[in-house]
Amino acid sequence: MGVEKYLLAPTLNLVIAQRLLRKLCQKCKIEAKPNEAEKRIIDQALKTMPENYRQTLTKEELGADKIYKPALPETVCKECGGKTYRGRMAVVEILAMTNELEQIILTDFNESKIRTEAQRQGMISMFQDGVIKVLKGLTSLEELLQVAQENEENQDVKEEKKK
Repeated sequence: MGVEKYLLAPTLNLVIAQRLLRKLCQKCKIEAKPNEAEKRIIDQALKTMPENYRQTLTKEELGADKIYKPALPETVCKECGGKTYRGRMAVVEILAMTNELEQIILTDFNESKIRTEAQRQGMISMFQDGVIKVLKGLTSLEELLQVAQENEENQDVKEEKKK
């Protein structure tokens, strides 16, 4: 954006990023058992998620033994008109300005150090927020993978699923 580093730290309170996901139609979504690639993606996201967010999930959700998928295209649903999705919701990540983050911005501004500070703060990524929503049956993993990627490993898994 062309803003000098010395202006960022004192003027920011929070940094918020968001993307919109389509919500699964709650009337016609179908329950499914995740395949190995899907299970790996979910398990990795849960493993790196701060404990206070994992505690919001039930034992069943933490086990990731079921996820929800869009209904088959030929399904006729009065709620969604056969589109299998109805509405949108945000996946977000929020990073608070701290003294540590201010020092990173002013001295050695790089993505790696900012991610480390975000983890120290207990921030969940957009992708982890999306995984929580997948486990709660609000959206599909396919939709999440189209909208938000955690890292390059998930891109490989996504391509593997297409084959």
